[in-house]
Amino acid sequence: MHTQFFSTFTRTHRGAAAALLVSTAAFVVSACSNSKASEGVIPPAPTVEVVHAAKGAVAEKQVYSGRFEAIERVDIRPRVSGYITAITFTPGSNVKKGQVLFKIDPRPFQATLAQAQGARTEATAARGLASLELERARRLFEKQAISREMLDQRQAAMTIASAKLQAAEGQLAKARLDLDYSVMSAPINGVIGRADVTVGNLVSENQALALTTIEANSPLYVAFDIEDSAYAGKSKQIPDWKVAVGAAGQENFVTEAKLAFADNKINPQTATLRLRASVPNKDGNFLPGQFARVQLTTGEIPNAVRVDERAVRTEQGQRYVLVVGKDKVLQYKPVTVGAVVGHERVIRQGLEGGEQVVVSGQMGVRAGIAVNAKPISLAPLQTALVKQTK
Repeated sequence: MHTQFFSTFTRTHRGAAAALLVSTAAFVVSACSNSKASEGVIPPAPTVEVVHAAKGAVAEKQVYSGRFEAIERVDIRPRVSGYITAITFTPGSNVKKGQVLFKIDPRPFQATLAQAQGARTEATAARGLASLELERARRLFEKQAISREMLDQRQAAMTIASAKLQAAEGQLAKARLDLDYSVMSAPINGVIGRADVTVGNLVSENQALALTTIEANSPLYVAFDIEDSAYAGKSKQIPDWKVAVGAAGQENFVTEAKLAFADNKINPQTATLRLRASVPNKDGNFLPGQFARVQLTTGEIPNAVRVDERAVRTEQGQRYVLVVGKDKVLQYKPVTVGAVVGHERVIRQGLEGGEQVVVSGQMGVRAGIAVNAKPISLAPLQTALVKQTK
């Protein structure tokens, strides 16, 4: 019985093993067949979207970062010493020239003025007396009634009295000025800052700390730097350059400005030239110290070649585009880029214009492979050229 069971068990497992070998062989044959079939299928050429490189004249406009500056700025400092009795402005408001800002206790200056007026009256009387005595001495000297020495004494007394009167008049003028200086007024129109002193505090003549500051905000200057290459060969054209400005973060250039100044040297540290333009700022949209975007129009670029910004790629610092050749094979074209025209980039070198340039579907494609080119149309271009400065 044991022998019969062992024989039956062995036959059963031998059958299962044979079936497993047949199944494995069939799988291997099927896999090899599928591999050979796949090797014989050529994948379709990838489809890429292309546009033609445009060519034509465009206005040359460059964008720079700048900063607004006040044309006039005044630190308000006391010209006499005393205690502040009144502050008559609202910080951050517009003030007019001559508007009263601070008042210093005037009583000490009024007393000094009264003393000066008295001193001048006394000096005037003394000079009058000296003048009479001099005239009397001259008549007596002519009659030989007094000596020459006596006449000289009267002449000296007259000179001293005149000098004392002049000094008294100077003291009186200073006393009047000091009294006037006890009332501090705005010397220019502009926006006034905060008051750095409060009522009751003692201030000193010409102290280092300014009581407040006034900055003229209409018009303003906007200062910016251009690279020396943008200036090279164009010095005579500077008066014809046009400027438009906007605040940092604004997409549009909302205000026209007038170029007012070009520095007389290139900064050797940055290889840039400082320019400054006058901005009307009638609505007070800009403030001194605020960052600005400056659009500078310097001329026109004839026959500029442009491609969609998306077409320009970078590899190891080299800008390039992929161009579809006549045989539908992609070509690698290194390019030198210029400015941006709307959504397009100016190509200064590398393209002639009219080429089919790949703008999308670039993932996985490379130079040397065949593609299906699908032309697409883009939105109308802007006519202004805006150079990116980085």
